[in-house]
Amino acid sequence: MSTLVKVGPGSQPISQGNLQNKGNLGLSKQDEKIFTLVVGQIIPAIATGALIACIVFSFTVNPLFAIGAVAAFVIGFLGVAATYTDESEESAAPVMRVAVPPPPFEPNQPVGISNGGNNCWANAALQLVLNNPELEAACRVDPVFAEMFTRYRAAQGAQQYQCGYLGREARAVLHARNGDIDAGFRQEDASEFFGTMLGGNDERQAVRGQVFYRLQQSTAGRPFVDAYEPFIGLQMQDTVPFLDMFNSFFNYATAEGEPVRKVFPIAPQTLVIQLKRFEHYLNGDGSATPRKNARPLDIPLEMDVAAGISRDGVAAHYECTGFIVHRGEGVNGGHYISYVKREGKWWLCDDSTVREATPAQVAAAKRNSYMISYGKVQANPTT
Repeated sequence: MSTLVKVGPGSQPISQGNLQNKGNLGLSKQDEKIFTLVVGQIIPAIATGALIACIVFSFTVNPLFAIGAVAAFVIGFLGVAATYTDESEESAAPVMRVAVPPPPFEPNQPVGISNGGNNCWANAALQLVLNNPELEAACRVDPVFAEMFTRYRAAQGAQQYQCGYLGREARAVLHARNGDIDAGFRQEDASEFFGTMLGGNDERQAVRGQVFYRLQQSTAGRPFVDAYEPFIGLQMQDTVPFLDMFNSFFNYATAEGEPVRKVFPIAPQTLVIQLKRFEHYLNGDGSATPRKNARPLDIPLEMDVAAGISRDGVAAHYECTGFIVHRGEGVNGGHYISYVKREGKWWLCDDSTVREATPAQVAAAKRNSYMISYGKVQANPTT
């Protein structure tokens, strides 16, 4: 059961879909594959070559090379043993994961997206976009994204568990639009996906239809002027609840103490919210230290937005359609996953792995949300 709350002014691995569990090593499936390849195949192959060479050299050059032969044999044996998976019925604790058949593919369930190298940030954002018709339409303006989304829908219709490396393809489009986004394999921020695809706060972008939100802003009671935002960015504060942070986006004071009020012309169909968890703190010597604010927050799965948020004076009711979580404490690393809700069910999308999420898992994960999307479900809030 979702918690209903009211808010208003004043108040940022290549694994198979049929592998359902992580390995006992605690690694992601992509990392386990790399581990198995390196430790289980490459190292034993090198050790085998060294073993043969040492045996030959022990007879032709110096008998002491026999010591190297023994070492090479041991290294090769340990490499094979470290990645051996005992799947017999007698084995109570296999070293690696056990492949199990996937559950039946449900109509319109999310499709996995392969990683391809530090593209989890884009994959998580794509799942959020593809779960919201308005966000999908906004990104389909780009012909490359339109073709990518068509392939995703085709895989979904064919009940395929994966649809390729869309995140890697998206990275190339985003780099062309925003040179700050690396075209290679650097980890990026999921919010940069939305900031680039949904536009920034540039009026020229708004004229071209490339800004998702056009708000109106009044400072110190002066007439309203247009303000452009790609999403609703909320500054994290150590003791302020989520709902108060949401309200402060629309009502706050400038550094000079002037009151600022922001409103939507009408309540939007979609709310895209970023919790600014990645921050830089100034040190005494003037340098800056990056830090992630990992404070859990009570994120509502549905909420009423009061009439004062929009100039037409009509309140709106919203339900959460998905959210992105950043795993890890570092600012320049970690892993992005997304949770999306489709036809009443929640799904965890972890690159190419997609599985149904229980209400308890969603309730725990949403407390660490980074990007959140809400969809308007009716014109007026319930009481």
